[in-house]
Amino acid sequence: MSLPRSLMLFACLFGSAVTARERGFAVRKALKASGIDEYDAGKNHALVIGIDTYKHWSPLRCARHDAGAFRDILIKLYGFPRDNVKELLDGDATRDRILEELYKFKDLAEDENLVIYYAGHGYLDEATQKGSWVASSR
Repeated sequence: MSLPRSLMLFACLFGSAVTARERGFAVRKALKASGIDEYDAGKNHALVIGIDTYKHWSPLRCARHDAGAFRDILIKLYGFPRDNVKELLDGDATRDRILEELYKFKDLAEDENLVIYYAGHGYLDEATQKGSWVASSR
């Protein structure tokens, strides 16, 4: 059974605790071992969401910062093109905007990858045991 390339890439990027420089070498080695000779970072896309301020929830202190740090790692260390990384921060991260941005990725080709990063409040419905993100309400 083979994993989709997007899962392999995600596992390579975030699956081990090594320095950023070592991680870059590890990614190339893992891709080569998986039969991927050429890595095209231009086929990587990301939706990065960070929400510190909420209308009806307590504010957070680091979600927006963490989202920015994650964005920088994708761009600087892994070569994601800046234009392929969409950010929704604080008041821009409403339910409608998140869904709108996710919809834009519906036509990604099989050889393209999508990473979604969310930092903010979450909610667990005790009755259904289903969790969800808490979007901004502006």
